[in-house]
Order: sequence, then C-alpha cells, then structure tokens
Amino acid sequence: MSLASRLRLVVLTPGRGDAGKALRVAEGALAGGATAIWIRERSLAAPALCALARAVAALARRAGAFVMLSREAEIAAQEGLDAVHLGFRDEAPAALRRRGLPLLAGFSAHDPLDGAAIAAADYVTLSPLFPTPGKHLAPAPLGLARFQQLRAAIEVPVVALGGIDAESAASALAAGADGVAVLRAVCDASDPAAAARALRARLDEAPA
Repeated sequence: MSLASRLRLVVLTPGRGDAGKALRVAEGALAGGATAIWIRERSLAAPALCALARAVAALARRAGAFVMLSREAEIAAQEGLDAVHLGFRDEAPAALRRRGLPLLAGFSAHDPLDGAAIAAADYVTLSPLFPTPGKHLAPAPLGLARFQQLRAAIEVPVVALGGIDAESAASALAAGADGVAVLRAVCDASDPAAAARALRARLDEAPA
C-alpha cells in the first residue's frame, strides 16, 4: 500500500493528557476504518507516552494501520511507530534524517510554505483548511482554492487538516489532498467508531 493510501483517514488523539481516552479513541477510530492514528499527547510524561504509543502500535498492527507521534522521535522509534510528526518549532525533517532513526518524517505545513522542510519530509499536513473552533491564534483558514494552489507545489503526499468532518472530507480530496486528518469529528463523537466509519465512507465514495 502506498504512503498516500495509508494516510487516507488520519485520526488524532484528543491531546488532553488522558492516555485512557486517547487509547479508546484510537481503538474506536481503527474499528471504524481509520488508516492512521496520530498520537498528539504532548502533556503526557515520557513513561505514560511510551505506554500509550506501545498500546496504539499494537492496535494499529492488527488493523494494518499507520501510526505517527508528534515531536518525540526517540519514543516513536523505540516503540516501533511508523513516523514522527514535526512542526516548525521542532527538529527539522532534514536533521531527523541525519540521525538515521527508522522513521518516516511528517511536517506541519502552512501558508507560506517552508520549502526546505517539505522537501526533506515524507509527507505533510497542510492546514488549516477550514475554521477550527477553539483555535483563536491559528492561521487564517486556507479555503479550498488556496489549498489547491499550495498542494500543487508539494511533491510528497499531503493530508488536509483543520475543521474537516464527514460533510467536507470529500471536498478536501477534490482540492488535491491525498487524505484528511480529523480531531473533533471523531474524538468528540459519542461513538468514535461510527464517526470514523462515516468519514471513511465519504472518502471511499469520492471520485478517484
């Protein structure tokens, strides 16, 4: 399976420092057809983050899914994850490559694009596509037209992020995204598996 296919539906963990909740969301998302889990629990202490990463990796292996972890490359490598996801305040993808860790490198891209970081990454998220509730300091939403323009300049797989739900997921693909990443659409749902299933159905129905 190509990397782009493995990133078709990425579900983020809630990011609230609750490892139990993060694991339950990951389990439900995978049951609903998520192709990747993005562990983004920056407030967890290292031992708890390691345990969570190990548990999510075990679930993902059984589901044939991809797992990435924000920022903590050593933990991602130690626990056998697929990738570490880096932001502009983190280690540069090129520096990560020089360390020789057995990980793919993801990067959080925004407008304007950081060409050097993107060139060294294996995939990028491009955000925010749509308005994101609660993120008052986030960059202005790109919208579909600007997203499409920026995506055309990126050679690696691109995952759309920001305000995406089941109703808007297909429009992200139509604008050139290889996949979508979601947080609230699954984490805040009463049934994460059903929410992921609805998203996956919309993506699978979208024109190739």
